[in-house]
Amino acid sequence: MKVSPLLLLPTIGCIALQVVSADTVTLKSGEVLQGKVLLANDREILMDVQVSPSIKDQRTIARSDVAAVDQKKPDEEAYGLIKDLRPPKTSASVQDFEEPVQKQLNPFLKKFPYSAYVPEVRKNVELFEAEEDRIGAGEIKIDGQWISAENYAANRSTYDAILAHRRLQQISDSGDVIGALNAFDRFEKSFKTSGAYIDVVVLTRKNLDTADKIAAAHLQNLPILKAKRDQGLAIASDDQKIVIAAGIEQDRKRAAQILDVAKSSGVRFVPILPENEESLKETRRLCAEESRRLAALPVSDWKRALALTDSALANLQKGEITEAQSSLAEAALLWPDSAVIKSAQERLLARKKEIDASNQTQAKSVDDAAAADPKKPGA
Repeated sequence: MKVSPLLLLPTIGCIALQVVSADTVTLKSGEVLQGKVLLANDREILMDVQVSPSIKDQRTIARSDVAAVDQKKPDEEAYGLIKDLRPPKTSASVQDFEEPVQKQLNPFLKKFPYSAYVPEVRKNVELFEAEEDRIGAGEIKIDGQWISAENYAANRSTYDAILAHRRLQQISDSGDVIGALNAFDRFEKSFKTSGAYIDVVVLTRKNLDTADKIAAAHLQNLPILKAKRDQGLAIASDDQKIVIAAGIEQDRKRAAQILDVAKSSGVRFVPILPENEESLKETRRLCAEESRRLAALPVSDWKRALALTDSALANLQKGEITEAQSSLAEAALLWPDSAVIKSAQERLLARKKEIDASNQTQAKSVDDAAAADPKKPGA
């Protein structure tokens, strides 16, 4: 199993639905075959038929059995790979916009300058470049909404936590549970006191359960794989045994190399290698350890603390200082380290200072007026 070290550190990229345009051969029997026509002449058609998303079957079809052939042109097939490419909904990096243009869109324009799809591809390039300019100017994009450079600069820690949360969610949604678990480690080091931490903990507990089940299933399957391998060796010739043994040793070395790369990169969770007992047992051990730790976190208290903080901010907006102060005091007891609560407390303090300053100004005005006209009440 060949795993790229780059998969250990996934990042947010473009959202692209990779749909490959397929050639279609319709038989006289009514059967429709989709895939890639490799060779076609007057007598027969050689075709890679797409049996499933991951399985192809090469078939030779007699021309006499064919009713129609719809063979995609090279530019049509290439356009099928990029037609749904769109800028990411969440990003703070110009690289997320540069790479799709440089590696996918511009190469199409260069290879097929006279294609009918050129106007659409150029329009998409302009869209990517326009959004790249906004990111370069300091704006960020979260869930399709643009955050101004000024707003981002003033609330950077909050928005960075949200961006990291979205990145982790994307990794998890892609099915890369090991990547998501390692992303959680990075998130926890930087954003443990953020409001997003609660949702990330809940998501990570689910990923831990998934990773543990995958590793457990592979461990259970190891004896079956070994038995099949031993059975194959038993009936193999001497020459075949040498080849099989060399293949087994090559797989062992490749697995060891993958694990060494993972460990040297500093990640806690190593890739799940279905036939490597070390990686499977280590995954299960870490999953159990992390699950116990996260289960002990007072997530319910933290959720209550954030709800109280929201209520306090609403009170503050209405000028209900006493109520806001009471809610924040209770919230701080439930989650003492919360950056969200501390930020709300700072806003409350600033508002109280404004009120005190306003009251002092009014009192001074009354005193000045009384001193100027001793006959008025209060003089």
